[in-house]
Formats: sequence, C-alpha cells, structure tokens
Amino acid sequence: MPSTAQTIIFNKLLTTVVERRASDLHLTIGTPPALRIEGELVILEDQEILTPDFIKGVIDSFLTPEQKEKLKKNKQLVVAHSFDQKLRFKITVYYQKGFLGVIFRYISPIVKNFSDLGLPVKSIEKFLSLKKGLVVISGPFDSGKTTTLISIIETINKTKKKNIFTLEEPIEYIFINDQSIIEQREIKKDVNSFVEGLDLISNEDVNIVFVSQITDKEVFSKIFKLIEGGRLVFVILEAEQAYQTIEKIINFFPSSEKEKIQEMLTNNLAGIINQKLIPSLNKKRILAYEILIANLSVKNLIKEGKLKQLNSILQISQAEGMIGMDKCLAQLVRNAEISLEEALRNAIDMENLKTMAERIL
Repeated sequence: MPSTAQTIIFNKLLTTVVERRASDLHLTIGTPPALRIEGELVILEDQEILTPDFIKGVIDSFLTPEQKEKLKKNKQLVVAHSFDQKLRFKITVYYQKGFLGVIFRYISPIVKNFSDLGLPVKSIEKFLSLKKGLVVISGPFDSGKTTTLISIIETINKTKKKNIFTLEEPIEYIFINDQSIIEQREIKKDVNSFVEGLDLISNEDVNIVFVSQITDKEVFSKIFKLIEGGRLVFVILEAEQAYQTIEKIINFFPSSEKEKIQEMLTNNLAGIINQKLIPSLNKKRILAYEILIANLSVKNLIKEGKLKQLNSILQISQAEGMIGMDKCLAQLVRNAEISLEEALRNAIDMENLKTMAERIL
C-alpha cells in the first residue's frame, strides 16, 4: 500500500488530469509523470522522478487480489476503476524492462451530444432509428470512438424505450437508466467471453447491442446472427478509412469464406462512422469524419468486392446523409477550424481536397 505522502501525490495527479483536461496520465519509472493533452505528451517537470516503489504502491491501491494474480500471469491488465466514487479511469497496467508501468485514461462523466462532438446529427440519427443492422464506429487509435459510442447510447437512453445490452472489456462509462433499460456486462467478470455474452443475448429480450471490441471471426458470426434475429448492433473497430473497415471485417474470416462474408455484409451492414481527431487552429483537437450509409450502390460494391470504389460513393451521395473525409476536411478549412496543410496531411485524395479547397479559399 502507498504511504500517506504517496497517496496525496497520486490523488493530486488524478486531479491534475481533470484540471488540465488531459486524456491520459502516464506513470513510468525513471521519469516524472506525464499527461497526454490534445494528443501531445506533456512531462510534469515539477514532479519527482517516479520510483518502482511508488508505482507499485499506486497499483496495489486499486487492484483486487484476483486482478493482481491475472497481472502476474498475463503481464498486462486493463481495468476500469472509480477513485473516491468521483474520478473514473480506464487503466492499463503493464511491465517494461521488468518494472511496472501504468496508464490512466480519464472517463469524463459528461456525455457530449452529437453536435458538441462535431458529428452530423441527421446522419447519426438515421442509424438510431433503425430496427436492425450493423453500425461500425471506426478510426485509428485515440480517435474518440468510445466517446462517440457513449454519446449514441446515452442519446438512445434519453429518447427511446429500448432494452440495451453492452459487452465491454472493461466497462468504462456507467450508464443510469432513463427511457431505456441498459444492462452492461463486463468480459471475464459477468461473462467469460464476447462469444459467450453474445450467445446469452441471443436468448434474451434485447433491442440494441453494443460490442466494445471484436476479437475473432466467431464474434462477428454471432453478431450477424443477432442482426438476422432483428437486433441493431453497434461495434468498434480500428481502421483508417470506411472501406478499410469493411476490409478488416472480411479479413477476420478465411479467404475461402470471403464471398459468404461479403454477402452477409451486403445484407446486414447499415453504415460506418469513421473518424479521427486532428489538430485545429486553436491548438485543440477537432473531429474529422466520414459517414457511409449502406444504400444499394454501396451494397453492390461490397458484394462485388470493389471496396476502394466506396470512396467515390462517399463523394457523390451527400443528399443521402453520406460524407467523405475530404469533404469534411474541406469544410473544416472553410470554417477556419483547421489549416489547409493539416487537411492535406489527413486527406484521402490530396488532389481532390486541393480542388475543393480552391473553391472555398
């Protein structure tokens, strides 16, 4: 257990995360604590260099005996924990060079709506009105995917009478029932695996399912069965673009099943929200996104395996609620929210973006 002095220092560090609007706190031996603020790592030079004893004391203060055994066995552990029932963090504990390190990711108690996040309200609401189908929230690491998912769940919770189940590892944000009933199940705590959790859900009265990660093809097979049974399913995946999101789903399965999976996606995919966080002109990060809605043209391209052509569909189907990444970036430039240089760094087609930018600058 940490000493009283160590506890005071640690609690101050957690408070500093909130005060400085950081996303993460890094504790690594041989260096002072560090914060991740707007994507940039900031070393807290006014803090002492961290020792193995300090970090071990911190970790011992919140891990249960069972979690300590799991950490000892697996050498890494991801948990969620609330300190003083106020500040909640997703925590990654790991070993490096034989010593313990830990990263605390802050889970804000404030759920932003779609407008505050910078997402197109009408397009997202189309997905929320569906009775069944697959909606994928994708993007690279640290692109706000979980924040978007939480916003979607809370919006449904406040506006619709639905029975919602989540499968998470770990449970990050804790929801309070409003118009909907939300049951949150944590992998290895409430159920043994995502597959087992999805099997249980298939026999229960469930309208909407949220899955925090996909581990293998069996998970997706179970998801497709849920959709065919009349459920709306939201999942999170790491992928750079919308079409690569579909590629990743297909690649979960062996090549011998490629046509079968393309057919299942054609029948079940409702859409994709692909997003990233990029530096803005005011030194904060801003959301850039592309929205793919599975209309007939999209379904035909998926069935034929012509996934790269989906970028063209995104460019010409704005009337249906779709938007391509380049169009979104051009709009952010037009609104003086990001620089043209930053837009070009994140563009899918630089020449296309330059053409759009010339029209608006």
